Amino acid sequence: MILIPLTPIAAAGLILLAIAALVYALLILPTQWLKLERIRFDAGLGIKALQLSDLHVERLRIAPDKIKRILEREKPDYIFITGDFTKLPEQLPRLGRYLAVLRESAVPVYAVLGNHDYQQPKVRRLIRFIEQYGIRLLRNESVVLPNFQLVGIDDLSSGKSNPALAFSKVLEDKPVIVITHDPNVVLKLRRPFGYLMAGHLHGRQLIVPLFFQFRPMGPLPAMGIFKGLHTTVNGVYYISKGMGQTAFNARFLVRSEVTIHEL
Repeated sequence: MILIPLTPIAAAGLILLAIAALVYALLILPTQWLKLERIRFDAGLGIKALQLSDLHVERLRIAPDKIKRILEREKPDYIFITGDFTKLPEQLPRLGRYLAVLRESAVPVYAVLGNHDYQQPKVRRLIRFIEQYGIRLLRNESVVLPNFQLVGIDDLSSGKSNPALAFSKVLEDKPVIVITHDPNVVLKLRRPFGYLMAGHLHGRQLIVPLFFQFRPMGPLPAMGIFKGLHTTVNGVYYISKGMGQTAFNARFLVRSEVTIHEL
């Protein structure tokens, strides 16, 4: 075997190619490699719910067909969207391609808004757009469903949350499921609930030391709580790692997520 020495230019090219491959594997692939989390919690409801959170469609690398295949395979009873559709009005057509998949599934869909949604210059336009796909937006209100009550608390970090109003029509004789965007609201709740779903924190998005000290996101992440299943005195809550990204369109050691909750 005859080894031909590389020229300096060729060697530099190979080094750059290796760096690019490493960057892709560590930072880009986790935004494309969707993880289906499955949470089983005995809330006594006998339902299966699909949670979608933090779509951020302007920086979303998960195709609508992936969601469609999950819906066809899992056949959930409900779909809950826990905020942050998009902050950019020009992204509504792209958002529509995802919402159309949900509408075609014929599964009941309920949602709340997130802080990035409230950065829209005309929030009412976003609300009308979402609702035209048959999605029920809950803004500090509740609905009674066959065997439980669903409470939607508006976004805490935007100053829109009103838990007292959201719970004002909740009855005592049915279990309560809560959807909200910012999980820090659990520290402000004074009413018991059976189960709560939230997002907002992206599972840190970039697993680096002191992340939430450089980017403060409230008391829960300051305590080391930024994803997964947790318990308070009032109930059990789950924080999704979300589908899309903010700031940098990258994830490090955190994959994009959708979640099946068997309750």
